[in-house]
Amino acid sequence: MNVLILADYRTPKSGNFIASILDLGIEMRKKQNKMIYLFPKNRENGYSWCKWIEEKGFKVVLFDDTQSEKVKLKKLKSIVNKYEINVIHSHFGYLHKLLLLQHSVIGKHIKILFHDHMDFSEKLSVRKQKLNIIKNSLLYRIFDTYVISVMQKKDHSYWLAGKKRHWYV
Repeated sequence: MNVLILADYRTPKSGNFIASILDLGIEMRKKQNKMIYLFPKNRENGYSWCKWIEEKGFKVVLFDDTQSEKVKLKKLKSIVNKYEINVIHSHFGYLHKLLLLQHSVIGKHIKILFHDHMDFSEKLSVRKQKLNIIKNSLLYRIFDTYVISVMQKKDHSYWLAGKKRHWYV
């Protein structure tokens, strides 16, 4: 299986997130799976932690997400084809709308998994955020995508995705 991990991770420090997805890559490689990592491009031509991932033998792709949706879709599809990706695992909402609404263009055979790390924001009402999650969970069912939530208080709002498309960890 070839997995594309993409994440809206733009910090200069690796933190425990990079360490955990690197550990995941190492474990997946032991099982003969291939991991590719994709992060937003920055002005410095990468992040210091990209070298760490590459030193472990993994490919890192820096993606220009400032372009039009059409160009982003074309480039993402090219990456999926080049690396023969079977699963796209998106973190921190990276390319969420594009992946969800263009799933069939990217490839119906590609499994798309969203990892919802976040708690409710203090900027919006919790009610509005719950309604947004319910709407998204219906879209996950319609567009045959999957979601993992890690916040128990958000977990119940994903009920429309169905038990086959939603997990709480």
